[in-house]
Amino acid sequence: MNRRRNQLSQKRQYLWAKNLLSSWLFGLVLASTGHTQSISIEGLIKPQQHQRAETQQHVLKVAVHKSKALWQAATATQACYEYQPPVQHNLTRGFLEVMILCRALHTAGAEFKIEIVDTPSHARAIRMVESGAADILGETTWLRNANPNEVLISSAVIRLGKLEKGLYTKAEHPAQQQVQDAQSVQGLRGITVDFWKTDRKALEDITPLSYSAAAFDNLHNMLVAGRADFTLFKFPQSQDLSIDIHGQRYLPLKGVKVQLMGTRHFLIDKQHLQAELILQAINQGLEQLHQTMDVEDFIGSAPLWVRDWQVLNNAFTESSK
Repeated sequence: MNRRRNQLSQKRQYLWAKNLLSSWLFGLVLASTGHTQSISIEGLIKPQQHQRAETQQHVLKVAVHKSKALWQAATATQACYEYQPPVQHNLTRGFLEVMILCRALHTAGAEFKIEIVDTPSHARAIRMVESGAADILGETTWLRNANPNEVLISSAVIRLGKLEKGLYTKAEHPAQQQVQDAQSVQGLRGITVDFWKTDRKALEDITPLSYSAAAFDNLHNMLVAGRADFTLFKFPQSQDLSIDIHGQRYLPLKGVKVQLMGTRHFLIDKQHLQAELILQAINQGLEQLHQTMDVEDFIGSAPLWVRDWQVLNNAFTESSK
């Protein structure tokens, strides 16, 4: 990682001269006007009444887990900040969070072009930002996963207590025929991915029979083989709440859910030449978005039709202490 970081640092030093003038102008205008309503990624703050300067649009490399094809389809005929998901869908949270990232930058007046970098896993996406191979983590991560020595951390995208998951079993699992409560769930075997530490904590809170898998495919295989009964999945925006994975249909145990502890954030490569400007734009945009729309509902972290289900753990209460 250090070797990669050194190589990227040398490249950035080469590009520094190209960016120096715009960064200097940013500081000059900021100091003289104090204006923060329209931020340009080039480092220029341009009041809305001023004519747009002819400047080259910067490219931001945004690392996301397997979302490039969705991004390309969604932005083929419209700007990313104009995208609206269908009423019912099973889109990934990472893809929808990139759309929130786009909206935040646009809302703050930032000039940019997003280039999606597909990654094989969420952990790999984080490592790419830490090493400088990507500029921004486009899917949010828990605060505990962020290394402040390597990255800048945005304000909360998904706020405390707003992310909930269902207890999903195979559609044909016998537990689907029974009414579930906190006591009955303790007799079921739960499984999650080892790296998903917040999910692991929620799982351990609701059953003593909790297991972890090295990767998502391993988790799926154990459920299919009957070596575990349920896992925690994000609720899709569909009335039956079903999820299909490699031909296997999963359903949530009706009436029960968990609440995940913590907040989720975007990460920015700390060594990026304009990291502070990017962070400022994202935070400014997020603040406005949280005032004008339901960000968590857009991302699909808690569908309206499951909000009266019983929370089996007390994550939000504990986090508030």
